[in-house]
Amino acid sequence: MPKPSIGIFGGAFNPIHLGHLAAAQEALLRYRLDRVFFVPAGISVWEKPDWLNAESRFRLVALALDDNPHFFACRIEIERPDPSYSVDTLRAFHHRFPQSPLFLLIGSDAFGEFPRWKEPQEILKLAELIVICRPGTRLTAAIRNLVTPRVHLFRYPGVAISSKEIRARLARGESIRYLVPDPVCEAILQETLYREEVSK
Repeated sequence: MPKPSIGIFGGAFNPIHLGHLAAAQEALLRYRLDRVFFVPAGISVWEKPDWLNAESRFRLVALALDDNPHFFACRIEIERPDPSYSVDTLRAFHHRFPQSPLFLLIGSDAFGEFPRWKEPQEILKLAELIVICRPGTRLTAAIRNLVTPRVHLFRYPGVAISSKEIRARLARGESIRYLVPDPVCEAILQETLYREEVSK
């Protein structure tokens, strides 16, 4: 019996939004993945001052995935006491699913920095990369030059949504409805995350 194909979707998820979910669902279908694990970053080398704390980001991810039996929220990077590196996360998944093909889902912007990641060649040995290109993304020659048989450029249909824009809308007191799952919207508004006063 073939072992399940595992998708690993890492990122800040600050906050998670419908674009993340749509991309993961399309990747699940196109690459015949059996499960996709969403892995919010804990202590990250890329962390910025406007990141929500890790526990809150994880909780929003869990709320967003609750109704999809193929999606799972994973705490592995949040519980790691040291800075999170993708290669360490992939090693942990390889240990947990030793016979399963692994696919790492990353955004095209993050992929542009891939040569500077920790042990990029080891990452490519452990997993194939699914590089998510949001609608309207222009791929530079530098990004195209990084493509190998184990790297898949994945353009998915949908609306271009970014966490940065969602945070900006919240800061301006504008609605984020229909940009994030309803449970995530409710939690952000009820708990006044990202700003003291927000409105639907």
